[in-house]
Amino acid sequence: MIIRSLIGDIGLDILLYDNNYYKEKIIESVINELNSKFDKFKQLHNDIELEISLIGHSLGSLILFDILNNKQYYEKLNFRVINFFGIGSPVSIFKLIQRDKLKDELYCDNYYNVFHECDPIGYRMEPLLDRSLSTVNPVPLETLSSPDLIIDKVKNLNVLSEYISGLDIMKNKNGLDVAKLDGKLSPEHVKKIHNFNTFGRIDYVIKSKLLDLDMINALKSHVCYFEEFDLINFIIKKLLAKKQKLSIDEALKLNKVN
Repeated sequence: MIIRSLIGDIGLDILLYDNNYYKEKIIESVINELNSKFDKFKQLHNDIELEISLIGHSLGSLILFDILNNKQYYEKLNFRVINFFGIGSPVSIFKLIQRDKLKDELYCDNYYNVFHECDPIGYRMEPLLDRSLSTVNPVPLETLSSPDLIIDKVKNLNVLSEYISGLDIMKNKNGLDVAKLDGKLSPEHVKKIHNFNTFGRIDYVIKSKLLDLDMINALKSHVCYFEEFDLINFIIKKLLAKKQKLSIDEALKLNKVN
């Protein structure tokens, strides 16, 4: 029953979205809803300079990607997007099947494609930009030893203040977990990725636990992202990082690419 429901919810929605008529209707509805939420929040907090980040899961990530990859759609938004998190995203396989050529950049500073390595629906994005990037490992998310670690970080203002101002203690001054890959990441790779993420990487992976390798757990991995403390920690670090945008030279240095 769970598998049937999952396939129905995701598969049928994607089939509808693949139809141009319904796609336009869906995108228009999402843009209107985003603008409505933003305008209401702005009315209540008009003295705050807002920095907007978007999170999309599964088909939601595909819809947001299409909005941010199309100037005509993006200009209908009432706000500028800093970060876009695509979670368990089928964007790359969808674009590959459609033979849809990607535009050179997204209308946001940083696009993060986060997927569980057992997720049958979430796919890597970087190899779609450059086929040779398929030989470069995605960046593994930092693993928390206990859920209490993230709770301790945000439950009181003193700890939160230290968290905001001292992100350098979390492995890196920019709150970026750059994995030690296999040395195949090249300057050309980073420059291509920079148009989509100024930190020089897009793909981030949640590693499997020992018992996550059967079919049920694989399907479960697609619907349980927001129960993952590692993912929550990752998103918080990105949102609270003091520096949200890097130059190409800074991205090359960050990724230790000469």
